[in-house]
Amino acid sequence: MLFKTMNWSGLWVVEWSEEQKQFHLESAESRLKDSIKGFFARHDRGGWITLGVFNSMNEGEQFIAELRSLRQDT
Repeated sequence: MLFKTMNWSGLWVVEWSEEQKQFHLESAESRLKDSIKGFFARHDRGGWITLGVFNSMNEGEQFIAELRSLRQDT
């Protein structure tokens, strides 16, 4: 029931791992469903933090490019 009531279709999530010094761009539907499953399984995502949610993959990629230009070690 929980997954059927939430609609993240078409949205994209940008995440960052300080440990890996990497960005991750994934559909919100996939990422958030996995996060909820991980919550119930008591699974740690290994330090990934969500930086933003976007209406398209292109918007997410542009956000990552902007962040990279502002923080030179990425």
